[in-house]
Amino acid sequence: MPCNPGSTKSSHPTSTCLPVDGPSEGRRRSAPAHPRPLAGGFTLIELLVVISIIALLIGLLLPALSKAREASRRANCLSNQRQIGMAMHAYIEAWDVIPREASTPRVDGTDIPWPLVFRPYFTSKRDDLYESVPVYRCPSHPNERHRIHYIINALNFIDRRTVTTSPRQQAVRSNLFFNPSATLYMTEYTDDRDNVLANNNYSGNPTDASISIWYDAWSPAHIEGEPDNPLSGRRIETARHERGSNALYVDGHVEFLTDADLTDLDNWDDLNYSR
Repeated sequence: MPCNPGSTKSSHPTSTCLPVDGPSEGRRRSAPAHPRPLAGGFTLIELLVVISIIALLIGLLLPALSKAREASRRANCLSNQRQIGMAMHAYIEAWDVIPREASTPRVDGTDIPWPLVFRPYFTSKRDDLYESVPVYRCPSHPNERHRIHYIINALNFIDRRTVTTSPRQQAVRSNLFFNPSATLYMTEYTDDRDNVLANNNYSGNPTDASISIWYDAWSPAHIEGEPDNPLSGRRIETARHERGSNALYVDGHVEFLTDADLTDLDNWDDLNYSR
């Protein structure tokens, strides 16, 4: 029944005046097809798009960050070898010999273990398995059992590309390297992932002296042998830093070399065939 707004009384006191136009305008509206986000918020689709973009950026940045970290480790390793080269030349100044192959864990004539005699140039500490000589360790070497990550040239050349292992090449006077700027003295030691060499080098009760004799290459197989056979094959690592490894020359400079350079016996030849 229509309501008379001008009337002060109604014949139906309990009745309620209803609008003549029926239900209110708000009740007639249907819900929107696509709900709007709250002010300042995101829809689920927008969040998924943002997450996808972040994941894509991470995928692009991670390889770059990994390469940057490896470049830093490679530079650290190069610095290590340069410092060892400086120790080598300080030792030459003092004794006029360059350590080569060592067979006994002590300094005995020309039988000179290089880690043992270069150590005083870095620290006065002793008997800690070279823990106090971090320059002996490459940050990219994967095997923590080895306390020394570099290996030196102990090859006894008797002619071009001809090496004898009996006798092995022990310490020589520095002037017996006839082309020091082109002769390799040191490079990276094998990964030894299966601990074949570590089980030998660190057996029993290892000491600074006992492990110092194992880090020299005296056989051609240690340079150009089978890479996955450290016991009788290659003992140098030619790809420690992705496409190559650092190497110290007799004159003291360090270069980044590839597998082809490091496994070429000519680059290790001291050219001294008149022993």
